[in-house]
Amino acid sequence: MIPRRIFLFFLTGLLLTLFTVSPSFAAPDPMPILTLEPGRHVAQIQRMAVDRPERYAVTASDDKTLRVWDIRNQGKLLRTIRPPIGKGNEGKLYAVAISPDGEVIAAGGWTADDSFYLFKRSNGHMIRRIRGLPNVINDLVFSYDGRKLAVALGGSNGIRVFDSATGRALSSDTQYSGISLSVDFDKQGRLVSASYDGVIRLYDPSFRLLKRYRAQGGNRPYSARFSPDGRKIAVGFENSTQVEVLAAHDLSPLPSPNTSGISKGSLGTIAWSNNGRWIYAGGTYTNGRGIPVLMLPQAGGQRRVIKASDSSIRAIHPMRDGGVLYASGDPTIGRLNAAGQTLWRRTSGKLDLRGYQARRNFKLSADGSRVWFHYEHEREPNGQIIKGTVGRDLNTQTLFKSASPDMQIPRLQANGLQIRNWENETNPTLNGRALNLKQYETSRSLAIAPGNRGFALGASWYLRYFEANGQQRWQEPVSLAWAVNVSQSGRWVVAALGDGAIRWYEANTGNERLAFYLHPDQKRWIAWTPDGFYSASSENAERLMGYHLNNGADKEAQFVRVDQLKKVYARKDLVARALQPDYPRVAQQTLQHAGDVRRLLRADRLPPTITITGSRNNQFNQQGEHFALPFEIKNRGGGIGRVEYRIAGKVYDDPASRGTGAHSAGGRGIVRKKRSFTLPHGRTVMEVVAYDARNKVASEPVKVVINMNNPVRKRPSLYVLSIGVTDYDDDSLDLRYAASDAKAFAETLEQHTGPAIYQQIHTTLLQDRDVNLHRIRQELTRLATVVQPQDVFVLYLAGHGKSLDGRYHFLPQNLRFTGNQAIRQHGLSDEKLRDWLTPIKARKNLMVLDTCNAGKSIQQLAMARGILEDKVAIANLMDSTGFAVLAASTAKQQAFAGIVDHNTNRGNGLFTYVLLDGLRGSADKQRVDRRVSIRELRAHIDSELPRLSQLKWGFKQVPMSQVTGDDFIVSRRLQ
Repeated sequence: MIPRRIFLFFLTGLLLTLFTVSPSFAAPDPMPILTLEPGRHVAQIQRMAVDRPERYAVTASDDKTLRVWDIRNQGKLLRTIRPPIGKGNEGKLYAVAISPDGEVIAAGGWTADDSFYLFKRSNGHMIRRIRGLPNVINDLVFSYDGRKLAVALGGSNGIRVFDSATGRALSSDTQYSGISLSVDFDKQGRLVSASYDGVIRLYDPSFRLLKRYRAQGGNRPYSARFSPDGRKIAVGFENSTQVEVLAAHDLSPLPSPNTSGISKGSLGTIAWSNNGRWIYAGGTYTNGRGIPVLMLPQAGGQRRVIKASDSSIRAIHPMRDGGVLYASGDPTIGRLNAAGQTLWRRTSGKLDLRGYQARRNFKLSADGSRVWFHYEHEREPNGQIIKGTVGRDLNTQTLFKSASPDMQIPRLQANGLQIRNWENETNPTLNGRALNLKQYETSRSLAIAPGNRGFALGASWYLRYFEANGQQRWQEPVSLAWAVNVSQSGRWVVAALGDGAIRWYEANTGNERLAFYLHPDQKRWIAWTPDGFYSASSENAERLMGYHLNNGADKEAQFVRVDQLKKVYARKDLVARALQPDYPRVAQQTLQHAGDVRRLLRADRLPPTITITGSRNNQFNQQGEHFALPFEIKNRGGGIGRVEYRIAGKVYDDPASRGTGAHSAGGRGIVRKKRSFTLPHGRTVMEVVAYDARNKVASEPVKVVINMNNPVRKRPSLYVLSIGVTDYDDDSLDLRYAASDAKAFAETLEQHTGPAIYQQIHTTLLQDRDVNLHRIRQELTRLATVVQPQDVFVLYLAGHGKSLDGRYHFLPQNLRFTGNQAIRQHGLSDEKLRDWLTPIKARKNLMVLDTCNAGKSIQQLAMARGILEDKVAIANLMDSTGFAVLAASTAKQQAFAGIVDHNTNRGNGLFTYVLLDGLRGSADKQRVDRRVSIRELRAHIDSELPRLSQLKWGFKQVPMSQVTGDDFIVSRRLQ
C-alpha cells in the first residue's frame, strides 16, 4: 500500500496526463482574485531550478506562484513572482528553468493561450511572453550557454526549442504519441527528452533527431538527464523503481544501478552527482521512515539512503560541496549536506488536511457553524511531523480543542446509495453506475446528505454535489478536496482543501459563502467571505492573504495585501454572520456604502508607494527635539490621498492631505514631501503609510528609526476632555448617568494625579447642551495648540454610541434619531474623530467610551454578532486614531440601571463605576508604586465589570479594549 502522504506524486502524473486537448483561454481576468499568501507555497511544488553558481533556487507550484530562494542564506525567500492567472487550473505552474547566470527565469504550465513566460529574477518583471503553444508546458530547460530554451508539452505535441533572447522558435518535433515530461541539454548542445509514449529521444545540437529508444525500465519515463561529462543518460520512471542508464551517443543500454529491494512506489526524479559517480533518485518510494533521496553508485558499491522528506520528491539538485538541494510535493524545499544532515528546510505555509484520519473525522455541527478537523504539519528544521485536531466556532470567532458530542462525522453509507470506489480512485460509482468525473480525476472524499437526498464528492480538481439519482447538481473548482461533510441542516457543504483552507458552500447552489485558514503556527488565522470581508486573529495574520491583480497577459501580476484595505474590509461582525440567511443582503448593502473591491482595486490603479530619502537604511540621528522626515510618494495610478504617521500607536497626518484626497486619481508621478515632528530624547520608531486618492487602499507601510539627542527633559502634563450626554433633544434617547459620569471622571483624575505624576492637570468638561459637533471640534482644535509630545491626553465619551458599517458613531446632544442615515450625517463618526484628534501631539493617549447602543435589548446584545459589531467598530476607531481604548457598549436598559458610588453617594453607570474604582487605586494590584497604569486599569475592568454585572443583572457585561504602544501612568492611589 502506498503511504498516504505520497498521493501527490501520483496525482501529478495524472494531472499532466489529463491535458491532451489544448483548452481555450480568454484574456486574464482583470478582477481582483483573493489569494492565500503565508510567505510559502500552499500547493505542491512541481519543479525546481538552480543557477550555475548555486546562489538561487526557483520553485514552480500549483499555487500559481514562482518563488526565489537564497540558497546561501538558509533558504530565505527572496521574491514571489506572480504570472497572470485565472480561475480553476489556469495559472498552475508545472515547469521552471533559470538561466545559467541566474538572471532570467522561465516558467510555464496551465497558462493563458498556452504561453510560457520569461521573468527578470532580480525584480520579477516579465521580460517576454512566448505564446501559441498547442498545450500545457510540462518542463523547461536552458541550454548550457543560456541561448536556447527547450520546452516539453502536454498531449501528443512533443517538444519545442526557442531562442531565449528573442523568443523565436528554432525547432520542433511533434511526432510523439504521449505527453512529454522532460527535456535536458548537455554541454555540447545535444538534447534528450522523455515521454509517456515510452520513448527516449536524442537530438544533435542542430535539433536533428539522432536516436529513439524504447525504455525498458518502465512504460512511463518521467525524467532523462545527461551525466556531467555528457557520456551517459539516466532515465527515471513514474511507474517503476528502476533507473535505466543509456550511452549518450547512441542510447544503447548500459549497466543500470542496483535497485533491488525497492519494489513499491517510484523513482521518477533523478539527477547526476557532479563527479558522475552517483545517480540521485527519488519519487514516491518510502523506506518506512520517510521519503528518501537515494544515492545509487555507478561503479558498484552500496547505495546510500538520505532522509529528505515525508512527501514525494519532485526535484533534486546535487551541490558542488557534495550536498543536495531538493523539493518535495508537500511542499518543502530543503538543503542537505554531504553527510545527509539537514542544513535548512522551508516547509509549506499550510496545515496538511489529507489522509484517512482527516477524511473520516471531519466533524461538523448541525448548523455548520462549528467545524473540527485533523491536521499534520512538517516542522522546521528537523522535519518532525506534528499531528493534532482543532475546531473553529464561526459565531464566536474562536478555536477549540475538543469536539462536542453533537458534532458529526461524514456519513459514508446510506440505504439506497451504494457509493463505491470513492476513496483515492478514479472510477467512483453510485449503485453500480459511473459518476461523471473528468478523465483521470481522482475522488478523495465523500459525505452523504441528511435524508439521503444526495451526496458531496470531493476530488482532485472539483467539489461536486450529486442528487440521489446520480445527477450532478453543481461542481466548483478546488485545490484538492481532501475531506468533506454536509451539515445536518442540509444547508452547507464544507470541504477541507489542499491549500490548507476550509470552505463553506451552499448545498443548493454550490456558491462559496465562507473560508477559513489556520496557519501552521496555530496562532494566526484568517477567515473571509468571497465579497472580501475578513476577520483575523492579529495584524500579522492579516498578512496571510491578499489580492492577485492581473495586469494583462504580457505583464507580471501585482499583489495587494488585505490589510491594505482594512479600513473597508476588516469586518469580524460580517464574517461571524456569513452563514446567516440575511448575509447576502447585508453584504450587498455594506458594499454599496463601503465600495466593492472590484472597483477599488485594479492593476492600473494601485495604491502609492513610499520611499524614504536621505538615508539608505531608513535610520536618522538628530540633535535637539525637532526632526523633518524626507520622503517620496509614487503615484501608481490610484492617486495619492491621506498620509499617516504612526508613532507608539498614535496616528498623525498631514493637514493638507485630510479629506477626499490630496492628488488626482489619474496619471503617474512622484510627490516629494517633508513632515516635521517634535520628538523626545532617545529612539523613536515611526511608520509611514499613504492612501490612494479615495483614502480606501493603503500603501505598504515603511518603518523609520529616529535617534534623537535632546538634553532637555520636559515633565508631562495631563489634558482631559470629558464629555457626557444625559438629556438629549430627542427624548427617546435620554439616559440617566452619562453627564454626571463625565463630571465624576474628570474630578477623579484631578484628585488622583497631582504633581507626583504630572507637571500640570488641565480638565475640560462638556455636558448635555454643550455637546455638539461644533463645540467638540472647537475644544479639540484648542487642545491641538497646547498639548505637547511629552504630555498625556485623555478623551472620555459617555452617551449613545452606534456602530454602523463597521464604524463607530457618538451621538451629540442635538441629534434627532430618524434612522441610520441621520447618524451617518450628524453623528460624531470615527472619521471626524480621527481628523480632529490627529493634530494633538501627545504620544500617550487614552480614549474611554461609556456608550450604550440605543434600541438594543439585553437579549440582543447577548448575541455574538451584536457584540462583534461593536467590537469591530471600536477596533476600527482605535486603528484610525492610534489611541488606547477602554470601552463598554451596553444596552439602554443597562445604562439606566446604575450603581451607587459610596465615595460620592452619587449614581454611576456600572462601567464608569468600575473605571473610577480602578483609578482611585483598586487597579494597583501590586501596591508597590501606588500608581495605576493603562494596562493595570484594563486588567481591573476586564475582571470586575463581568463580575459585578453578573451580580446585578445576571448577565456578564464584557468590556472592549485595545491597548497598544508603551504603557503609561494615569492616576495614583492616595493611601
